[in-house]
Amino acid sequence: MRRILAFGLVPLLLLTGCAQRAANSLPSPPSSPTPTPWGHYAPDNIVLSIDEGGGFVAAQVIATELPHVIVYGDGRVITGRTGWADRSVGLPYLRQYMIGPDGLRQLVSLAFAAGVGQDIDYGHPLVADVSTTTFRVLTSYGLLATHVYALEHDEGLDPAMRDARQKLIDLQEALTDIDSTLGPDVAGLATSYQPVRVAVVSQQWGNSTPSDERTWPGPTLPGQPLPLNPMIGEDDLSCVEASGTDLGPVLAEADAATEGTAWLWDGQRYRVWFRPLLPHESSCADL
Repeated sequence: MRRILAFGLVPLLLLTGCAQRAANSLPSPPSSPTPTPWGHYAPDNIVLSIDEGGGFVAAQVIATELPHVIVYGDGRVITGRTGWADRSVGLPYLRQYMIGPDGLRQLVSLAFAAGVGQDIDYGHPLVADVSTTTFRVLTSYGLLATHVYALEHDEGLDPAMRDARQKLIDLQEALTDIDSTLGPDVAGLATSYQPVRVAVVSQQWGNSTPSDERTWPGPTLPGQPLPLNPMIGEDDLSCVEASGTDLGPVLAEADAATEGTAWLWDGQRYRVWFRPLLPHESSCADL
């Protein structure tokens, strides 16, 4: 799902100025980074990832964002992120692949060929309140990041900027379609990613009448307050992890929930959103 656009001269100037200051505050990546040699990856190293965040969206969307794709040093590839409007409040379905060294080298090579981690000017399109896409690749300099605001927009950009953005768009399509990119012999069969922990983000229901009420089957709600950027205007989200014996009942109920489901716990109604924790994440603090 692409973020909602809000055009306007004053917000646009503010956004562009903030983005420019943020870009200037980042260390400049090397012009020619090199991949970390094979064998130097630890199993849990993040070798490649593509994330999308920010923009004019609700607080719970920010709290439960998932990467488009993440690739670990042992060859695990997790992908399948869907836009907020494309999924219910249940647990998002993620695919997991296990690729070997050759497949991992191919994906890293694609990232370098697309310019990830290199000092490239992508410009700032003339749109406001749109998300930023972040590409990361593990190199001999460490994990380098390329941040591109409004990736699929090109308003006011020159041909070189548009071409640079198109390379990243093509990379994102390649890394989120592992079957086509690597072929079945290298990609192998996709399996469903089965998290061992799920972050449960909750909010007190409010005054509206729910269309469905269910007794909450998991850990004590609401959990710990979930701090978000105060500019969002919402600071009443909380989070708790479901794991162990709590996980099964929570997952079983999650798929039956809708946006109109109120969860009952200790005499209170809650809205609940579910976010599977990835292998490198262990708690709500990692969201």
